[in-house]
Amino acid sequence: MAEMFGVEELSVKLRQRRLRCFGHVKRAGGVLGELVEVRVWGQQLSGRPRKKWNECVMEDMNLLGVDQRSMPCRIDRCGKQLSPI
Repeated sequence: MAEMFGVEELSVKLRQRRLRCFGHVKRAGGVLGELVEVRVWGQQLSGRPRKKWNECVMEDMNLLGVDQRSMPCRIDRCGKQLSPI
């Protein structure tokens, strides 16, 4: 139905936004880049663990075949790798 109206699917848009945000954070470096990779230790709640933002980003990267070493490169709306910044 989205194709009929010329609109992208919500999951595609969310993936694009997550990867774009992740790219900004990784290029920013410093404290912000380090905070993304921090693991918090403590007591875990009962039940299924919540899905974390990092896990979603890694799934998106695996789906598109992108690894973290190429993250300084930009990714366009279709998931294709563009020239480095």
